[in-house]
Amino acid sequence: MDLELLNDEKEMYLFLKDHCERKKFVHSLRALYYAQIHHEGQKRKGNGLPYITHPMAVAYFLILSGIDFDNALAVAFLHDVPEDCGTNLGDLNVASDIKYSANLLNWKLYKSQYQNKQFAMMLYYYNISKDKWATITKFGDRVHNLFTMQGAFTKEKMIDYVKETITYYPYLFHEAYQKYPDVAITIQFFHQHMIHLIQAYRENDFSHLNNDFEKKICLSLQEFYIPNKKIIVLPEQK
Repeated sequence: MDLELLNDEKEMYLFLKDHCERKKFVHSLRALYYAQIHHEGQKRKGNGLPYITHPMAVAYFLILSGIDFDNALAVAFLHDVPEDCGTNLGDLNVASDIKYSANLLNWKLYKSQYQNKQFAMMLYYYNISKDKWATITKFGDRVHNLFTMQGAFTKEKMIDYVKETITYYPYLFHEAYQKYPDVAITIQFFHQHMIHLIQAYRENDFSHLNNDFEKKICLSLQEFYIPNKKIIVLPEQK
């Protein structure tokens, strides 16, 4: 993984643009340009990098993990546009299933519709799990955010982010292993990276936390290693 490339907006853009042109990925090229325009002026928290570096990093992760398909990379480029830029992608000339996958990742829609945050979160991940490219993009998004959250998040937000990860991602991995065996190597790629990142934070940043939280993290990590474990995540709404 080229860490310098991840943080260089121009070099990453040229790399991905050239990659998509060589592969004749028409939808991805349109999505990359659209995302760049709509994220213009937005910055990543902590490092102050242009926000477009994040969706480009997610697309780069997909390529590294073995996912090199037009629709998949297009979803990766677009995954934060609906939530952060207030557009449902209706004016973008790409396949409708790309727009559908990207719109599934708009957490603000769930947050605004349901007062019960836990239910909203469960429904959000449940719906994502039903779509292959939304699921794979969500894995890449979470890995990149975990990788870059130190310095960008407060300690409290970092803890909350890890809690969310260990609460909902065992289910998402379980569903992905079951539904998308054709991309099992990619799922395993993100699975292992996520585990290693959480373990690193647990050992280095959260050592001061109480034992109960430590035990919960350990148990969740064990669940990560059991893809056939049945996990129920969609309760009745209160």
